[in-house]
Amino acid sequence: MKKKILIIFLIVLIIFAATLSSASANGEVCVDIKPGSDPNPVNVKSKGVLPIAILGDESFDITAIDPSTVQLASPLHDDVVADPLRWSYEDTNGDGYTDLLLRYKTQVLIPFTVTTVAHGDEMELQIVGELKAEFGGIPIVGSDVIIVLNKMYNGD
Repeated sequence: MKKKILIIFLIVLIIFAATLSSASANGEVCVDIKPGSDPNPVNVKSKGVLPIAILGDESFDITAIDPSTVQLASPLHDDVVADPLRWSYEDTNGDGYTDLLLRYKTQVLIPFTVTTVAHGDEMELQIVGELKAEFGGIPIVGSDVIIVLNKMYNGD
């Protein structure tokens, strides 16, 4: 009986390990700001919405991420983060794998740009969050770059 329980435990452990990709094991995820756009120009004064996707692939089930923990951050401003307005699961890049699409108010970028960038500059943005508890609650991070538009001078 103990042997059967051990075998079942090992099978469950193998299945669990298979659901974690190398991306989730080290916490790095692939992020695409404005899916389908490259480069990613963003008017920081826009009153619109900025789409940001965390990309799934054959080795990473995107549904392992806890969307309630995902925030937009800047490597230059540790104290400034933003929560998404909403999120959904969809294939944003046409590769056949489900992605996590998050939507942020574009104006949340204003604190990220104060005195650090000017109009036309590249700026790295990060997505931070965690996997769901059943997947170990591992912290995740990924980044992409935007081109800052409509910022005429530092401090604007």
